Amino acid sequence: MAEPQLPTRVMEFKEFEQAFNAQRKTNAQERQFVEGTLSPTMIERALRKGTGIEVPGEKQGKGFYSNQELQAFRKMIKRIQGETGGTASRGAPVKQILGMSAREDIKRANQQIKYSRLYQVRGGLLKFTVPASGESGFDGFYQVRVRLEQWDGALVSGKRWEKAAADAAAGRVSVDCQCGRHQYWYRYLAGVGGFALTPPTEKDFPKIRNPTLDGAACKHIIKTLQTLQSPTVHRVLAQELERQADAVGYANITSRYLSQKDHETLKRARARKTDQESVAKAYKDYLQSVKGMKKAVKAEKKRRDKVEVETENKRLRAQQKLAARKLEQQQEANRKLAAEANINKMAAQLNKARMDAVMRAATSGGDPQQAAIRAADEFARSYAAENSMDPAQVQKIIEENQL
Repeated sequence: MAEPQLPTRVMEFKEFEQAFNAQRKTNAQERQFVEGTLSPTMIERALRKGTGIEVPGEKQGKGFYSNQELQAFRKMIKRIQGETGGTASRGAPVKQILGMSAREDIKRANQQIKYSRLYQVRGGLLKFTVPASGESGFDGFYQVRVRLEQWDGALVSGKRWEKAAADAAAGRVSVDCQCGRHQYWYRYLAGVGGFALTPPTEKDFPKIRNPTLDGAACKHIIKTLQTLQSPTVHRVLAQELERQADAVGYANITSRYLSQKDHETLKRARARKTDQESVAKAYKDYLQSVKGMKKAVKAEKKRRDKVEVETENKRLRAQQKLAARKLEQQQEANRKLAAEANINKMAAQLNKARMDAVMRAATSGGDPQQAAIRAADEFARSYAAENSMDPAQVQKIIEENQL
């Protein structure tokens, strides 16, 4: 199949924009009449009743979802929110999105997608046109939108414009693509992960296409994020940063189509192909850095708590009986904290065992629910053996603490 021809004039890009907007509007209208979706209200209502749920109008799925399956869906949601920070933070780092992406999507981006071309800028919102691979029979273009969440900070960072642009392009981003892969596999995941560019906001769980919430981005978004790391793109973004920073009054956030000169420059942009192993390592390093930051914050809080306790003890030394009572209370609190820490550690180990089992089952065609149950039983026996306990004791702890 012949590769679709990219526009050569600004007017043609404006026509592209009109077509993309019309497609988005049509998609929104069609979505109003879609049946067989699993909304947040349906999940929560079914979980409260504990009866599972029958999804009316579902044609491709199994129709009925048990309480255990709905709980597994919720655990997948919490896993993504835990990895990305969820909606508490806006966007996700580029290397995290690439690191979470499925190997097959990265391979397709590297091999099937030739380029992604920036054509419009509105503040930190960038719009790209990406040619379809033709694998599905569609030979047109998709629009990929990327919002650089650190763009406003780059405007006042005091860095050289090109360095500020490069940092913003590699920083936290929110993304969206009009392709089916993003719509049916990843738009919901991006939403719960806090890096969806809305509208549209996908609220219905992808129970058929991506029930385990694996991956993160389609091949068009991956190619676009790769292109964003090109020095050529950084130079164009640097010019835009300078233009907006130099605007009279508030920062200039009106939409601007790139000029013919800009497009001539962007023709030289080369997307950096993503290597799965290096991306995975970068993602792992990122998670470790986040973990280290949390540990440092926790250590500082503990240090401050200790100082406060010591100050309080000094004030109470004049009252010996009260001081002794306070000391006993502190010791009891420490024992409870130690017990809670052990429970939290057990919960983390148990959740990891369950998730590993569910992921193996999901990729091998097994039953995730049964895999999770078996993993919990095996964990109880293993934990009991390592800590000289009876497995029944471990099961009791798990049940009492609802782990």
